[in-house]
Amino acid sequence: MKGTFRFDSPVMQKLALLTNLMLLNLLWLICSLPVLTAGAATTAMDAVIFQYLDGGDDSVIKPFFKAFAANFRQSTLIGIPLSLLAGMLIFDGIYLAAGSSQGLRFLWIPVILLALLCGMLATYAFPMIARYECRLRDVVRNSILLFCLELFSSLFLLFLNAVPVLLLVFLPDVFMETSLFWVILGRSLIAFLSNVILLRIFKKHDRREENDPA
Repeated sequence: MKGTFRFDSPVMQKLALLTNLMLLNLLWLICSLPVLTAGAATTAMDAVIFQYLDGGDDSVIKPFFKAFAANFRQSTLIGIPLSLLAGMLIFDGIYLAAGSSQGLRFLWIPVILLALLCGMLATYAFPMIARYECRLRDVVRNSILLFCLELFSSLFLLFLNAVPVLLLVFLPDVFMETSLFWVILGRSLIAFLSNVILLRIFKKHDRREENDPA
C-alpha cells in the first residue's frame, strides 16, 4: 500500500485514500475484537491518520501495528475503563429508550452526564496519545482542558463520534440497515474527519505554547 496516496490524478488520490481508510477500518475492527485492546487500536488508527495528514509515509499496516505496540500500555490503561463505561452506558441507554416506565426517566440524567464525561476523554485522549509523548494524567487533564477551551469544535467532534452509538440506542433499525457501512468504512471515516479538526486544534495550541513557554 506504500505510495498509494501519491498518485498524480486527484481522482486516484481520493480512491487510494478511500481504500486505505477501508483497510484501516478493518485493522481497527480486528484489533478491537478483544474489547480490552480497543483503546490501543483506536490510538493506532489515529496515528496512521495523523501520519497521512502531516504528509508523511502513506502506508497503513506497518505504522498501525508500530503505533499499536508503542502506545499499548497508555491506551489500554485509559481504554479499559472507558470501554467498560461506554458499554454500560449503551446498555442503559437501550434499556431506557425501550422502556415504557415513566418512573425511570430520571435515570437519563446520570447516563447523559457520564456519557459526556466519557466523550470528553475519548474525543481527545487517544488522538493525544497518538501524537504526543506525555504522562497518562497529563492526557486526562489536557483532554478535559481542550474540550472546554474548544467547546464548539469539541461538541461537534463528540456528536460526530457518537453517531453510531446514537443510532444503535435510538434508531436500532437504521443502525442494522447501515451496518455494512460501519463494518467497511464507518469508524475510520469518522476518525479521519475528526482528526482533520483535531490537528488544527493541536497545532493552534502548540503554537501558543511555543510563543508562551512559561
